[in-house]
Amino acid sequence: MPLSGPLHAALSASVPLVCFLTAVIWLARLAEATGLADAIAGLLAWAAGARAARVYALVCLACALLTAALSLDGAVVVMVPVVLALADRGAQARPLLLATIGTANAFSIAVVQGNPTNLVVMTGLHLRPAAFDATMLAPGTAAALICAGAVALRERRRLHGAVSAAPIPRPGRAALGAAAALVLAAIGESLGPLAGVAPWWPSCGVALVAAGCLAAAGVPLPRPSVPWRIGLLVTVLATALGAAADVSGLQAVRLPSGSVWALLGVTAAAAAVAAVVNNLPAAVAAGALLHTGPAAFAVLSGVSVGALAGARGSVATLLVRDLAGPDHAPAIRDGYLRLWPATAAAAAAAATGLIWALGG
Repeated sequence: MPLSGPLHAALSASVPLVCFLTAVIWLARLAEATGLADAIAGLLAWAAGARAARVYALVCLACALLTAALSLDGAVVVMVPVVLALADRGAQARPLLLATIGTANAFSIAVVQGNPTNLVVMTGLHLRPAAFDATMLAPGTAAALICAGAVALRERRRLHGAVSAAPIPRPGRAALGAAAALVLAAIGESLGPLAGVAPWWPSCGVALVAAGCLAAAGVPLPRPSVPWRIGLLVTVLATALGAAADVSGLQAVRLPSGSVWALLGVTAAAAAVAAVVNNLPAAVAAGALLHTGPAAFAVLSGVSVGALAGARGSVATLLVRDLAGPDHAPAIRDGYLRLWPATAAAAAAAATGLIWALGG
């Protein structure tokens, strides 16, 4: 069948993604159910001196660290319950949720385990994880700072005031078990690429072991939720892109990389595709076509950071909207196109400029 090749490539990306998202969403719900998310929110409020602007900065920092440890999808599913717990303490949820979207997507290019799309590009270029991180850490940090700064500027009126300085809840044994599971998942994802293992499989294994151990200890467990709609969307879009490439006769593309303007053009084109379609199928298609050349890093900047320009451009953005619930999802959608297209363009351009300057 003519679609067997593209369909196989699409399923190779979407099936592991669904397994990974099922595991990390369950771990996030475990953190919420056991009170761990509330304890983290209390810790952030205490560390910020209960000042809203400092809470915002710490949420951005925590999101970046979780992105580096758990990938952007894992980061957002952990951070959304924490943000909602901070909202219960009086924080404004909208700027914190927008910052979670921007920071996770932008910083996800900084380290190889930060985004499944990174593995696609790294594999296509035959890079080692250390070489990838050395090239992309500065661009990813710059993009994340631009996104966090843009949200803070737009939402500055909501970042005044204070949040509740209520005592930090004392985590119980179940919450400590959930924390241990998250730490082990983060360690597994960080070390996985070094061992030649895709970073989503350690999280799946940790979730299964944690469920068994906590169930044996009599801890009530949340039911797993399979994000099949996201998996179906990625499969359909990636198959369509792959089929289009086959019909057009494209087997490989060698992109221009001699000047910063050429790289910016590559970034803009990749961002446009990701924003309209979705970043993961765009990366799957790019990974099948790109085999060499520093411009592949510019493509990565486009499909990861530039995807923020579209409300459905990133799986992580879709997850935040779903997990935020009906009380907060409308606030994320309101004014999305007034904030993110320009911000994504600036952040992706800055990242690409650094890639060129560093000789990516």
